[in-house]
Amino acid sequence: MFITSHIRNAIKSGLILLISCIASIHCSGQTSLTSSSSNASSASGKVSFSVGEPYVMQSTGTNGHANGGIQQPFSVYTLGTNSKPAPDIKTEVFPNPTDNLLYIRLSKDPLPDMTYRLTDENQKLIYSKSFENPTEELKLSSLPAGVYILTVFRKTEQISSFKIVKH
Repeated sequence: MFITSHIRNAIKSGLILLISCIASIHCSGQTSLTSSSSNASSASGKVSFSVGEPYVMQSTGTNGHANGGIQQPFSVYTLGTNSKPAPDIKTEVFPNPTDNLLYIRLSKDPLPDMTYRLTDENQKLIYSKSFENPTEELKLSSLPAGVYILTVFRKTEQISSFKIVKH
């Protein structure tokens, strides 16, 4: 009797282990293409986050592939534009995200009263400079990783604003 119940328990344990192994092979969680991650905490709580694109499915066709999921990949965010101050000047910012160098390119020579400002998410001023050339280079290597706001002005009027991701 004891041997029979002992064998029965061993078979149950073996079957549970086997089913768990098979289930874990066929179950797949969400895959993630993260480029960075971190933890943030304060007196009111704690959060872990990652920057990238978690995805659950990939579709491939003759012209390429697309990942479907929760977030979309990185992109340049134009936060606002105003066509009154300089209607014929377009602003381009690249690469975004960046590790070190960021370029601001104007579609033509800057007007004498054009400036750009880089602030952090709390609107603390980091850089403020007048345009000297159609393409300006900002060195961000001394800044910590995070999200910054780049704003282009003519006199005191905002022309455009961009969300910048620094690794």
